[in-house]
Amino acid sequence: MECQHRRNPVKVYIGNTAQETGLNALLNNRNKLESWSKVECALMTNLTNLSYAQDVAEIDRDDIMSDLGKLYNFYRDSDDWWPQISFDTIVTDIRTTCINNHLVRAMNRNKMITAYRLYFKNRPDYIGCGTPWSAVHGWDSEALF
Repeated sequence: MECQHRRNPVKVYIGNTAQETGLNALLNNRNKLESWSKVECALMTNLTNLSYAQDVAEIDRDDIMSDLGKLYNFYRDSDDWWPQISFDTIVTDIRTTCINNHLVRAMNRNKMITAYRLYFKNRPDYIGCGTPWSAVHGWDSEALF
């Protein structure tokens, strides 16, 4: 029997939580950031390391820090926003959220694929798989199933 090329439309769901890396604060003391100045210091250190990479052009760390402060509401403490959750959100956006957004857009260029984005930012009163303060990696599985 000759192989026939068959293509069926596929739906794909790509999801992540708002603080995928939030569990890291429990696993590594270096990731515990209890003040806005510690968040700024951690980000500046990471930006400094990035600027030493050979494939990265000269970057203006001060401009980037200023933009991050505005985008992620530095120094605005509230019941749902504080230094640790801000840092976890920035790291997640860089490592997961933005990449997934680009992936879904690219997948949707194929007429046989319909890709959807799921983004979980709510934080439960209790979470069995991570920290009680953020929507960490795995919480989306608990929420869905």
